Amino acid sequence: MDIHLEYIYENIDVDLDIESVVNGPPFTNWVQNKQTKNKVLEVIYEIKDEVFSYIEPRSVQKIIEKQGSGIDKYSPPKGLLESEFLAIGVVTIGDNIYKNPIRQEVGSGQERMNLDLLVCDALENIVLDKALREVCLELRNKVKEKGLNTTRVIPPGSGRVDWGIENQEFIFNQIDAHKIGVKLENTNALSPQKTLSFVLGLGQHINDIKNIFSCKGCPRTECPYRAE
Repeated sequence: MDIHLEYIYENIDVDLDIESVVNGPPFTNWVQNKQTKNKVLEVIYEIKDEVFSYIEPRSVQKIIEKQGSGIDKYSPPKGLLESEFLAIGVVTIGDNIYKNPIRQEVGSGQERMNLDLLVCDALENIVLDKALREVCLELRNKVKEKGLNTTRVIPPGSGRVDWGIENQEFIFNQIDAHKIGVKLENTNALSPQKTLSFVLGLGQHINDIKNIFSCKGCPRTECPYRAE
């Protein structure tokens, strides 16, 4: 990728193995026995095609020089300060998900409908996370060809590191997220809601992190999403 040029990825290919998905979070928090697992699996297989039909994974990202970027003002993690370049980006699954009838039928009071909505929401979050991973791995592979090492992926406010959600301002000052229909609200929330932003440090002389999605340093040691 060329420095300072924005790249847009549309229709990011996210392949989900349903059997693996149900054995991971958040489903592991719900499934207490085989009967519950079978019920959740039944719902997943019944609604997944409809859920996926409303999901539009896309991203915008670019690489900038760290020097002169202004990131120092945002008290970033040490790895970013030591980097020569920064890969920044925004990933979303769009706002079309709110047209899904499953979401519009909330409040029916039916137990099954509530489970449908829970499964729908979980599948959307899983696709968003996997889209983020696809984009970041693609970036890492491209900069590896240039001989650059990488830090961990730093999503502001994620809890993986102590870098608050207000620091998304830095990313949105550098990138035109409107190209993929995303904006940063005054409250620091992202719209559409199912959106993530990130920074990835790059450089020849920084420590190369093998697992760029590591949660090392996060105090939530019991988190089901934790990855070392």
